[in-house]
Amino acid sequence: MNSLTYKTGSILAYQLLDSLYTGDEQASTENLQAFCNWCGSESSISNDLPELSAIDTVLAQLEPHLATGGIITMRELNSLRTPLVALLASWLKTLKVKLYIQPGLQPPETQIIQKGIQPIAIRGSYNAVPDIDDESINVMLAANYDDLDETSQKIDITIIPQDLHARARFCFPIDGFDYDRLYLSGKLRSLSSSRNDTSIVLCGSSYAMVGLRENLMPRAATNLATNAQDPYYAFLSAKTAKKYCSKINTVVIAGGYYFWHTDMSDNPSDYYRSVLMRTNYPVFKDLHNYKGELQPAMQQTQTDPLLGILFDLRSVCEKENNKLSARLAPLEYFNNEYNIRPPNGMLRYSFREQSDETNEKAAQTRAQAHNGNNNLKHLEDNIKLLSDFLAQMRKKQVRVVVLIPPVTKFYRQFSSPELRTSLYEHLDKMPPDSNLSFHDLFNSADFDVNDFQDYDHLNTQGADKLSRCVADLV
Repeated sequence: MNSLTYKTGSILAYQLLDSLYTGDEQASTENLQAFCNWCGSESSISNDLPELSAIDTVLAQLEPHLATGGIITMRELNSLRTPLVALLASWLKTLKVKLYIQPGLQPPETQIIQKGIQPIAIRGSYNAVPDIDDESINVMLAANYDDLDETSQKIDITIIPQDLHARARFCFPIDGFDYDRLYLSGKLRSLSSSRNDTSIVLCGSSYAMVGLRENLMPRAATNLATNAQDPYYAFLSAKTAKKYCSKINTVVIAGGYYFWHTDMSDNPSDYYRSVLMRTNYPVFKDLHNYKGELQPAMQQTQTDPLLGILFDLRSVCEKENNKLSARLAPLEYFNNEYNIRPPNGMLRYSFREQSDETNEKAAQTRAQAHNGNNNLKHLEDNIKLLSDFLAQMRKKQVRVVVLIPPVTKFYRQFSSPELRTSLYEHLDKMPPDSNLSFHDLFNSADFDVNDFQDYDHLNTQGADKLSRCVADLV
């Protein structure tokens, strides 16, 4: 098979994949038609290109719709993604991909090019681009799509930075672990600059994340709580914050009974492992007791075989993420700009509209999952960590408040009594000079079901109420 066939097929496959990734149904249908026409233009193509066999089945299902002018939905079109990626990746191994830079394009846009790629700068003339090049796909990184007529016969694919960034984000989308990492790192960095007047640090588990409001504290406060943190990382957050900002004089740690029985780094579940690798480690460079392999902080969910050769798509997203992290620094965890508080928390429904029987069954499942954290070794280790933390903070003249937040009556009845009893037993063994301020609101009558977004997380109304309570304490 000659190079021109691979080149033509690769360009058509890229154009189809590109339109699928952008979600353009009309362009996807038109590009599918062009790709199918090319496949059928010569009967020998399918026989000479065995790579097409994996995609033939999908094409066979869609081609009749093209022939009759029928509507093909994006869901049907997207069934081409996986085989197209494999097809394009295979064909590109036989071709060179050259990158040209349009005049006037300056760093930092040119700094996202993969190492080993030598871009060709076009300086006033397009003579550097061969008129005919069967062995290479010519890609141009341009400032915009205007004034490119001169290159129409020479450049095979043109992309601008804006679309390149969109493709990178498509391949590396932000999920909850990314958001927590960017939020936490942005908050910590801001403590030495824009938020250097902070005197109160709020940290702990998701109960602190959803239940403690910075703007309701009596003095400047920063909430460092994210999803699924354990005592070790709560202490580490507070200690790191104190290094950044010497004015901190109060630390509030909020978590349920099970929180104190948890060490996420000891034989972690898949979820805890992701919290460790993708939220905590990139920020603190500390895995506590975990000895397993590292995984990348950013997860790749899609791939672009062609653009991935030329551009470091992960780096593109990291640069954008750094900007987002800085923008999150002055905001609370839930905010209208990037992360609206879910009205029903972890539930897909409003539990207040359900029967007591339904709520009790669902809350029992939730509570029993937390009961499974019951681990006396972890509890003993965490109380020792707490004792050490209190001693460090006392030397720095920082007051520590430990809080057990409220939960709904549905959750409360299924929480294991052993979690509370063993925690109290260990707290009673703390030295009398530990300077621990401990407050248990688990059974508080001041909170009812209207204060919760799910069975154990407060809603905005409940967060305001708990925040005012904490404000009185500190």
